[in-house]
Parts: sequence; structure tokens; C-alpha cells
Amino acid sequence: MTRSSPLTHRAVAVSFVLLLVVPLSGCAGLTSLAEPQPALPAPDEAEERAASLETLDATVRTVQHTAGGTTVTVSAVKQRLEPLGYRSRTRSVESNVTDRVYATEGHLTVTNETMTVLYRPEEQTVSYLVSPDRSREPRYLDLLAAARENETIPRPTPGVSALPQVPRDDDTEGAANGSTSYRDHLVRVRYNGTEPVDERQTYRLEVDPVSPNASLKDQTMWLDTEYLYPLKHRVEFVAHGDRYEYLTTYRNVTFNPDIPPETFRFDRERLPADVEKTWIRSYLTRDALATNVSMPVPDPDVPEGYELRRASHRSDDPTVVTLEYERRGDEPPVRIAVNNDDRFVSSTGTAVDVGAHTARLNRHGEINVIGWTADGYAYSVQGPVDNGTLVRIARSVDATT
Repeated sequence: MTRSSPLTHRAVAVSFVLLLVVPLSGCAGLTSLAEPQPALPAPDEAEERAASLETLDATVRTVQHTAGGTTVTVSAVKQRLEPLGYRSRTRSVESNVTDRVYATEGHLTVTNETMTVLYRPEEQTVSYLVSPDRSREPRYLDLLAAARENETIPRPTPGVSALPQVPRDDDTEGAANGSTSYRDHLVRVRYNGTEPVDERQTYRLEVDPVSPNASLKDQTMWLDTEYLYPLKHRVEFVAHGDRYEYLTTYRNVTFNPDIPPETFRFDRERLPADVEKTWIRSYLTRDALATNVSMPVPDPDVPEGYELRRASHRSDDPTVVTLEYERRGDEPPVRIAVNNDDRFVSSTGTAVDVGAHTARLNRHGEINVIGWTADGYAYSVQGPVDNGTLVRIARSVDATT
């Protein structure tokens, strides 16, 4: 993709004027029209600026473009960097997308150092997501360093909260995130001058993939020059075969306001009595998951190059254990699921022996799926692999449960 910024247009215009005027007048002073851009801060100065940010309050507008249409979401956001705190309430959603829209008016997200809570008032559901690897919001110093030194980096800092959500075939909370779709590719960061965003000056950074087949296609970040926080973020990428474009803009920003600690605690007492509650806990390893649940947790033999990206347990409706293994961020993972509801296993498809059980093999687009029941549980294995590989993984699942 070819891009041009206001800075580029200005440089072209000045060059054109020089070509016309200099031969006539011999005036060299016209070169001053192209004002030099401020240099990026040195590493120590950048660290100091980023560390000075403690909290912020803003209105966040996100425009999502997909093949299915456009969705515009406006949210009120409060954020605390340390200890981790994030609160977002959706004020409005305009969409012509017929597929699932992840946020609706009133949708509330509250994150602290122990969990994330998602409350959907229109569905009367609340989900508690517990993750073992909570950390401070990234401060984008890696992007600045790459731009300053003209170096490549293995992965750009993730986007801005809330991160883009990429629709997936499964409905498990937290199963999808656009920021991971280009994590395995090298990128180069280019400083493209300063530019105002909502009356604040920003450094404009262009992020381009080194590999032509990378999932990331195009990314621009506008970092506030005082706090080095992204006030604007545009990203275009391919995930699971589909193309996505997001433009997120922070408006009416107040930096370092006084935010009460209770802002980042979810008040369960205010929930309706009949709200449906679901707990989803993530674990760093398969062994940690197996230690903390009473359900079978397989130890599958996945193809070389696949790594565990997610191990989780959902408490109910249905109760599910999930293991996901990824090879590249731009292709679907190999996903193994065990749940307590055998209705999730197809009764049609090609019959295949998996241990002492008869499984059913089906294909959905680029994904092969195999499922069977055993001892009151439903098992499924799916992924972008050939039938032989899928059956071999399924047999290793059966053998280890």
C-alpha cells in the first residue's frame, strides 16, 4: 500500500516551487519553507516521558472496516497504568454489519491486575476472564527505538485498548484479538514527522512489514509527544483469511486525572438477580490447566512448528476445556476442546476410528473438524491441516485422556 502524509505533500509542493522560482531569481531562501521536524526523544528522555503517565480519561472512537461492512463504536475510557486498571463503557454503536457485533450500547469492560469483567446488558450476561500474565500497558518505546535507529523489530507493540476483536468460529470470550495477527513477522518503523491529533502534537510512526506475505499490511501510530501514548492508531491486517482495518482515535483526553481506585473494581451487587455468570480462566501451560480442573485435559501430539497459545477453562454453558496451538498468526490454530455436552458432536460426516470410538470427520471452509464422545464428554479437534494429520492428533488426544 502506498501512503502519503501531509508532510510528504508539503515537501513535494516546496520542491515544485523551487524548480519554478530559483532559476529566475537565484533566491536560496525558499528552502526555509520546509521546516525541519522535531527529532524523536533520546532513549532516556523517552523513558522519562512515558513513565510520567499514570492515568488518563478519554472518549475513544473506533471505526472497523471488514468485508461485511463498517462498525463505529464510541466509548468512555478510563485507564490506570500501574497497577493495571482499565474501564470502558460503550456509549454508541453504529453498524451495517450483519455478523456479530462485539460491543453494544452499555457494554462494560473492567480490567484490573487480577481479572477482566465483560458485562453485556442486552444479553444479561457477565463473563469473568482470569489470566495469569497481567502486565502494565505497553509504552511503545520499542517503536520509537526502531524508528530512531532504523532497525527492524520482531513484533510491534500491541494496539491500544481496547484491542481490535477479530470474529472467530468459536464463541469463547477472549479467543480472538487482532493484535496477535502479525506477531511472528519483522516490521520496520519509520518516523514521518509530527501531526496534531485532537489539538495535541504527536509523533507519526509508520509501521511496515518486512515480509510481503505478513499478516500485517499497514499500520500507523500517532504518539503524544509529551507522554508517548497513542492518541490515534490505524491498522490493516489479515487474520484467519479475512481483511480488517481499524482506526482508533482518543478524543477529549485528560492525562493524569485523579481516578478513584474503585473505578477498576466491578460492583457485582449492582447486577440483576437473574444475570448469567460465566468464569473463564486462562493458564500458561497445559499442565497448569490440568492441575486446576476436574475435567479431562489432553496432551496432544501437534505437528512441528505449532506452539501453545491458549489453555483455558470455561465454567458453564457448557463447561469447556480448550487448548489452542498456533504456527502463524495469519492462519487458524489447531484447537482441541473437551466439553460436557455431547450435542456439540456432529452425527454426520465421514466415520473414522479414534481409539475405541467412532468419530465424525467434516470440513468447514479451510478447516477440518473431527469429533467424538467418550465417557460422558464431547471431544473435538479442528485446524487447517490435512485429514491424516487431524486424525493423528485426535488419536493422541484420546490416548492421553
